[in-house]
Amino acid sequence: MLIKNIFLLISFWGISTVGFCSNKILQNALNDTPKIIAFNLQSFVDARINYINSYNSTIYRKVKLADTIEGTEKRITYLINLEQNIKSAIKKVCSKLNLNSNNENIVYDSLINNFKEIINLENERNSLSKAKNDSLKQLKLVENQIASRQEKYQKCIEEIIDKTDTLNGSQELLYNGKKYLLYFLNNSKNEVRIIGSPLKGSTSIANTLKNSKETPLMITNAGMFQPNFKPQGLLISNFKKENEVDSSKEKKAGNFYLYPNGIFFIDSANKYHIVTTLDYLKNKYSNNFIKYATQSGPLLLNNYTLNPNIKELSSNLNIRSGIGVISSNKAVFVISLGEVNFYDFKMIFTTLGCKSALYLDGAISKIYINDKYPQRANIIPGNDHDFGPMISIFPKK
Repeated sequence: MLIKNIFLLISFWGISTVGFCSNKILQNALNDTPKIIAFNLQSFVDARINYINSYNSTIYRKVKLADTIEGTEKRITYLINLEQNIKSAIKKVCSKLNLNSNNENIVYDSLINNFKEIINLENERNSLSKAKNDSLKQLKLVENQIASRQEKYQKCIEEIIDKTDTLNGSQELLYNGKKYLLYFLNNSKNEVRIIGSPLKGSTSIANTLKNSKETPLMITNAGMFQPNFKPQGLLISNFKKENEVDSSKEKKAGNFYLYPNGIFFIDSANKYHIVTTLDYLKNKYSNNFIKYATQSGPLLLNNYTLNPNIKELSSNLNIRSGIGVISSNKAVFVISLGEVNFYDFKMIFTTLGCKSALYLDGAISKIYINDKYPQRANIIPGNDHDFGPMISIFPKK
């Protein structure tokens, strides 16, 4: 009996030990299992933003140097032409004085020297030539910096594009101390609609949502509109042209005419595009090719190239909204939740790897996002009001 009890005790202890060891092994295995961590766009961008900013500042410096060199060359050409015109005029005067050739040359040389002394043509031209050479040397250094940084910069952008490819819906991003609200869309998951009919009074966003049979994922303003709420430029809604392209090349007041301006459109295959207004007109797209389109300006990015008219340290601050095309299948809407300049606003699209980006509107910009505030028609920032053309996003049927 004693032996039997001892055997049972040993057996029980052994089973318990095995059970204890098994539980410990199982617990260790669970601890070693990789945890699925939600992708944090802010952290991912923050880890790369300094390099991206540095690279883009160098690109901007190259643009400024190229502009300076171009301006200097124009001034030098003007001075050369002016000097030639003066010489030609003096020669005509001398020829009418009926002097012999020797005296004519003496008078001519004297007048030329006096003119040079008075308007200082030669000194200015020499000074400009030196400035141009200095700028060319700086430009060479900057181009070398760009070349040395380009590979790493491209890798940063490709990593961000790869990560954001999985994103759909709203995200928040802090850049340079200002908060931005982003909305990523994918043509395999989303349907985009652009309407030109004004949302006024009883048909404001909140009431439209209340009475709608469908629930949009997002609503925001499209391109700029006039005081009568009609689109400022092109508006195509479901293949129907509601307003013509504004093809004006004159320098007019307002951001719309901060050239180049551009057009965001969705084609019949639901592909996303942003092009300059000039390129749009050159392509002469057929009526059945463009499903939706809205025109605005300025164009912030065009084929990864920044708009040279956008200044880095501009004091032109306002709320901004815009659309960026990452690929023909992927795009992102952005609205600043505070006042920012165009350069910082453009940098958001650059940082997200957008190929092209178009500014939509300023102070009146609003956005409604269903997945962020599903319980109420929350219009960001501030209250609802009358609108012109609008863009809405729905789940793809």
